[in-house]
Amino acid sequence: MGLTMRAREMIRRALRIIHSGPREVTEEEAARVIEEVTAFIEEATPVIEESGDETAVGLLDEANTHLENANSSFDEGNYRGAVAEALVARRLATRALHIAGGPPEGGGR
Repeated sequence: MGLTMRAREMIRRALRIIHSGPREVTEEEAARVIEEVTAFIEEATPVIEESGDETAVGLLDEANTHLENANSSFDEGNYRGAVAEALVARRLATRALHIAGGPPEGGGR
């Protein structure tokens, strides 16, 4: 599955968790979302950095900041906040990836 397709599925799962109503987000759910977003950003980073596009690199930096916030929220036991921050990180990284020229597989746009 291409990088962008994986990102889309990841966002769908995260949105289901966040918008699931008043129930609590579990530690396991938050950990899974953060893990998936981390893997996505790690895979997208070389493509973005090699593009040399300043806007894309700036968005990647913002994505990493939100991912750090997600980890901090997770560590504080704020799992819904952790998922929300991870979701922002993924959106920023996806925008950066598209600006940089798209997924490394060349598909899934």
